[in-house]
Amino acid sequence: MKTKIFHILSALVAIYANCARGESVVFFMPESFSALQRFCNSEGMSFEAKIYRSGKLLRIEPLLKEAQGGFTLLDLERMQSHLIIPATKKVMTYPYTGVSANPKVIDDSFLYLFSPIELEKLILPNSSEADFSIKKVDGNYVLTLDNKLEQPVQLLRSEGPFWTAIQWENISIGKVDPALFSIPKDYTPLVP
Repeated sequence: MKTKIFHILSALVAIYANCARGESVVFFMPESFSALQRFCNSEGMSFEAKIYRSGKLLRIEPLLKEAQGGFTLLDLERMQSHLIIPATKKVMTYPYTGVSANPKVIDDSFLYLFSPIELEKLILPNSSEADFSIKKVDGNYVLTLDNKLEQPVQLLRSEGPFWTAIQWENISIGKVDPALFSIPKDYTPLVP
């Protein structure tokens, strides 16, 4: 219940983001970290994923029964996406075309593609000290940072009454095992 109230309040902040802005800040996503991400939207869709980052590599593990242990590796330097399917020992590689335009699910990959990110502090009665709008990004986004302005807490996008959000939890900054970003050699390639 608390989470839904927080999202609703954040959505209200996002609606007014274009009206009340303050000083600019430059934010760098942590270069190497792991975290739990919670995705949700105003239509009741929600799921969790584990995320790992090492430089220009991301590993996203959806915590859904339907994923059957599968995960995605994004190579942002080569602009490639690899869908790893352990249940069948297969891998599908295809070009990564950038941030998804799917309006129902928020895509945070631009935070890694465009780092450092220029932010503008929100100055509203309901906004916290760590709420920022994101400059030069389409859509109405609000990024909430921790009190030290070093780690992401929530990314919210709103369009009218609809909102979608990501929350980062249990962030562990530091070196991530490089083996998490390798494609098993014995996996059969699938053609997209």
